[in-house]
Amino acid sequence: PDPVKDPVRPHFDQYNPVGTGLVPVPGKIAPNIETLGSNGGSKAAGFGPIPAHWRQRVQHAGTYDEAWQKNRLPLYPLDLDDRFFLCSPEDQRPKHFFRGGEPVELLNLTPAGRMAFLLPRLAFRFETDIKGKPRIAHRGTLHTVIIEPDVPRVVLVWRTSLPAHADVQRLDRTRVSLLSVTNAHPRSVPSGIDEGWRDPDEEGG
Repeated sequence: PDPVKDPVRPHFDQYNPVGTGLVPVPGKIAPNIETLGSNGGSKAAGFGPIPAHWRQRVQHAGTYDEAWQKNRLPLYPLDLDDRFFLCSPEDQRPKHFFRGGEPVELLNLTPAGRMAFLLPRLAFRFETDIKGKPRIAHRGTLHTVIIEPDVPRVVLVWRTSLPAHADVQRLDRTRVSLLSVTNAHPRSVPSGIDEGWRDPDEEGG
Protein backbone atom coordinates (compact mmCIF):
# COMPACT_ATOMS: atom_id res chain seq x y z
CA PRO A 1 0.00 0.00 0.00
CA ASP A 2 0.99 3.61 -0.60
CA PRO A 3 1.31 5.24 2.87
CA VAL A 4 0.82 8.69 1.34
CA LYS A 5 -2.45 7.92 -0.44
CA ASP A 6 -3.73 5.48 2.19
CA PRO A 7 -2.14 6.28 5.60
CA VAL A 8 -4.68 4.16 7.52
CA ARG A 9 -3.54 0.82 6.13
CA PRO A 10 -0.50 -0.68 7.93
CA HIS A 11 2.80 -0.22 6.15
CA PHE A 12 6.30 -1.09 7.33
CA ASP A 13 9.77 -1.72 5.98
CA GLN A 14 10.53 -5.45 6.06
CA TYR A 15 14.21 -4.63 6.51
CA ASN A 16 13.51 -2.46 9.57
CA PRO A 17 10.06 -3.27 11.00
CA VAL A 18 10.66 -1.37 14.26
CA GLY A 19 11.60 1.90 12.57
CA THR A 20 9.24 4.74 11.75
CA GLY A 21 10.08 4.32 8.09
CA LEU A 22 10.80 6.68 5.23
CA VAL A 23 8.34 7.69 2.54
CA PRO A 24 9.98 8.70 -0.75
CA VAL A 25 8.72 11.97 -2.19
CA PRO A 26 9.11 12.14 -5.98
CA GLY A 27 11.58 14.80 -7.01
CA LYS A 28 12.96 15.39 -3.52
CA ILE A 29 16.05 13.81 -1.99
CA ALA A 30 16.21 13.28 1.77
CA PRO A 31 19.40 15.04 2.98
CA ASN A 32 22.14 12.80 4.40
CA ILE A 33 20.01 9.73 3.68
CA GLU A 34 19.46 9.41 -0.06
CA THR A 35 21.87 10.03 -2.89
CA LEU A 36 21.24 11.39 -6.34
CA GLY A 37 19.93 8.67 -8.59
CA SER A 38 18.67 6.48 -5.74
CA ASN A 39 15.02 7.00 -6.79
CA GLY A 40 13.88 6.43 -3.24
CA GLY A 41 15.29 2.92 -3.19
CA SER A 42 17.66 3.32 -0.27
CA LYS A 43 17.53 0.58 2.38
CA ALA A 44 17.72 1.02 6.12
CA ALA A 45 21.33 1.12 7.32
CA GLY A 46 23.06 0.83 10.67
CA PHE A 47 25.63 -0.99 12.78
CA GLY A 48 23.32 -2.89 15.13
CA PRO A 49 22.68 -6.66 15.07
CA ILE A 50 19.82 -7.88 12.87
CA PRO A 51 17.11 -9.86 14.75
CA ALA A 52 16.42 -13.38 13.53
CA HIS A 53 12.83 -12.60 12.46
CA TRP A 54 13.75 -9.70 10.17
CA ARG A 55 13.69 -10.12 6.40
CA GLN A 56 17.48 -10.14 6.02
CA ARG A 57 17.76 -13.35 8.08
CA VAL A 58 14.40 -15.11 8.03
CA GLN A 59 14.63 -15.55 4.25
CA HIS A 60 17.50 -17.97 4.94
CA ALA A 61 15.80 -19.84 7.82
CA GLY A 62 14.58 -22.79 5.75
CA THR A 63 11.20 -24.54 5.57
CA TYR A 64 9.32 -25.43 8.75
CA ASP A 65 6.39 -27.43 7.41
CA GLU A 66 4.61 -30.66 8.31
CA ALA A 67 7.36 -32.76 6.74
CA TRP A 68 9.94 -30.99 8.92
CA GLN A 69 7.83 -31.63 12.03
CA LYS A 70 7.60 -35.34 11.29
CA ASN A 71 11.13 -36.01 10.07
CA ARG A 72 13.53 -33.34 11.37
CA LEU A 73 12.23 -31.69 14.54
CA PRO A 74 14.10 -30.59 16.70
CA LEU A 75 16.89 -30.27 14.11
CA TYR A 76 17.10 -27.44 11.62
CA PRO A 77 15.51 -28.03 8.20
CA LEU A 78 17.72 -29.36 5.42
CA ASP A 79 17.29 -26.19 3.34
CA LEU A 80 18.58 -23.93 6.12
CA ASP A 81 21.18 -21.48 4.81
CA ASP A 82 24.05 -20.68 7.21
CA ARG A 83 23.54 -17.00 6.39
CA PHE A 84 20.56 -17.16 8.75
CA PHE A 85 23.01 -17.07 11.67
CA LEU A 86 24.72 -13.88 10.51
CA CYS A 87 23.37 -10.99 12.57
CA SER A 88 25.59 -8.28 11.10
CA PRO A 89 24.12 -6.01 8.40
CA GLU A 90 24.56 -7.38 4.90
CA ASP A 91 26.92 -4.60 3.78
CA GLN A 92 29.26 -5.30 6.72
CA ARG A 93 29.90 -9.00 6.20
CA PRO A 94 33.24 -10.31 4.97
CA LYS A 95 33.31 -12.54 1.91
CA HIS A 96 35.23 -15.23 3.78
CA PHE A 97 35.79 -16.34 7.36
CA PHE A 98 38.31 -14.27 9.28
CA ARG A 99 41.70 -15.94 9.79
CA GLY A 100 43.27 -13.47 12.20
CA GLY A 101 45.79 -10.79 11.32
CA GLU A 102 43.30 -8.70 9.32
CA PRO A 103 43.65 -4.91 9.76
CA VAL A 104 40.71 -3.16 11.44
CA GLU A 105 40.13 0.59 11.35
CA LEU A 106 37.26 2.53 12.94
CA LEU A 107 36.78 6.15 11.88
CA ASN A 108 34.55 8.62 13.76
CA LEU A 109 33.21 5.84 15.97
CA THR A 110 35.32 6.53 19.07
CA PRO A 111 36.03 9.63 21.21
CA ALA A 112 39.55 9.70 19.75
CA GLY A 113 38.18 9.67 16.22
CA ARG A 114 40.25 6.72 15.02
CA MET A 115 41.01 3.22 16.27
CA ALA A 116 43.22 0.82 14.34
CA PHE A 117 44.55 -2.64 15.18
CA LEU A 118 45.12 -6.13 13.81
CA LEU A 119 42.87 -9.02 14.72
CA PRO A 120 44.94 -11.44 16.82
CA ARG A 121 45.98 -14.62 15.07
CA LEU A 122 45.26 -17.51 17.42
CA ALA A 123 45.21 -21.26 16.89
CA PHE A 124 42.96 -23.71 18.70
CA ARG A 125 43.04 -27.49 18.83
CA PHE A 126 39.67 -29.19 19.43
CA GLU A 127 39.57 -32.81 20.60
CA THR A 128 36.29 -34.56 21.42
CA ASP A 129 35.87 -37.76 23.41
CA ILE A 130 32.84 -39.96 22.68
CA LYS A 131 32.55 -43.04 24.87
CA GLY A 132 33.51 -46.18 22.96
CA LYS A 133 35.17 -44.31 20.09
CA PRO A 134 38.66 -42.95 19.39
CA ARG A 135 39.30 -39.31 20.21
CA ILE A 136 38.21 -37.02 17.36
CA ALA A 137 40.31 -34.00 16.37
CA HIS A 138 38.48 -31.26 14.49
CA ARG A 139 39.06 -27.73 13.35
CA GLY A 140 37.40 -24.48 14.34
CA THR A 141 36.62 -21.32 12.42
CA LEU A 142 36.83 -17.71 13.56
CA HIS A 143 33.12 -17.12 13.24
CA THR A 144 32.27 -13.83 15.00
CA VAL A 145 34.10 -10.59 15.74
CA ILE A 146 32.47 -8.13 18.14
CA ILE A 147 34.09 -4.71 18.50
CA GLU A 148 33.17 -2.61 21.55
CA PRO A 149 35.14 0.63 21.20
CA ASP A 150 33.65 2.22 24.33
CA VAL A 151 35.18 -0.43 26.64
CA PRO A 152 37.51 -0.84 24.62
CA ARG A 153 37.26 -4.54 23.85
CA VAL A 154 37.29 -6.99 20.96
CA VAL A 155 35.53 -10.35 21.34
CA LEU A 156 36.43 -13.23 19.01
CA VAL A 157 34.27 -16.35 18.78
CA TRP A 158 35.37 -19.61 17.17
CA ARG A 159 32.91 -22.25 16.03
CA THR A 160 33.37 -25.95 15.42
CA SER A 161 30.96 -28.83 14.86
CA LEU A 162 30.82 -32.61 14.60
CA PRO A 163 28.26 -34.94 12.97
CA ALA A 164 27.52 -36.79 16.22
CA HIS A 165 23.72 -36.81 16.43
CA ALA A 166 23.53 -40.57 17.05
CA ASP A 167 26.26 -40.34 19.71
CA VAL A 168 25.04 -37.25 21.55
CA GLN A 169 24.18 -39.25 24.70
CA ARG A 170 27.71 -40.72 24.76
CA LEU A 171 29.50 -37.42 24.35
CA ASP A 172 32.02 -37.13 27.17
CA ARG A 173 33.92 -33.88 26.66
CA THR A 174 35.65 -31.60 24.20
CA ARG A 175 39.12 -30.37 25.06
CA VAL A 176 40.14 -26.97 23.69
CA SER A 177 43.85 -26.14 23.58
CA LEU A 178 45.05 -22.64 22.78
CA LEU A 179 48.16 -22.17 20.67
CA SER A 180 49.34 -18.59 20.34
CA VAL A 181 50.55 -17.72 16.85
CA THR A 182 52.06 -14.46 15.62
CA ASN A 183 50.43 -12.29 13.00
CA ALA A 184 52.55 -13.93 10.32
CA HIS A 185 50.98 -15.29 7.16
CA PRO A 186 49.71 -18.89 7.59
CA ARG A 187 52.30 -20.21 5.15
CA SER A 188 55.08 -19.11 7.52
CA VAL A 189 53.73 -21.22 10.41
CA PRO A 190 55.79 -24.43 10.79
CA SER A 191 53.99 -27.52 9.55
CA GLY A 192 52.56 -29.72 12.27
CA ILE A 193 51.98 -26.93 14.80
CA ASP A 194 48.23 -27.49 14.55
CA GLU A 195 46.77 -28.98 11.41
CA GLY A 196 43.28 -28.31 12.72
CA TRP A 197 43.97 -24.58 12.55
CA ARG A 198 45.17 -24.48 8.98
CA ASP A 199 42.76 -22.95 6.53
CA PRO A 200 41.52 -25.32 3.78
CA ASP A 201 42.57 -22.77 1.16
CA GLU A 202 46.16 -23.01 2.36
CA GLU A 203 46.45 -26.78 2.27
CA GLY A 204 48.71 -28.18 -0.36
CA GLY A 205 50.28 -24.79 -1.03
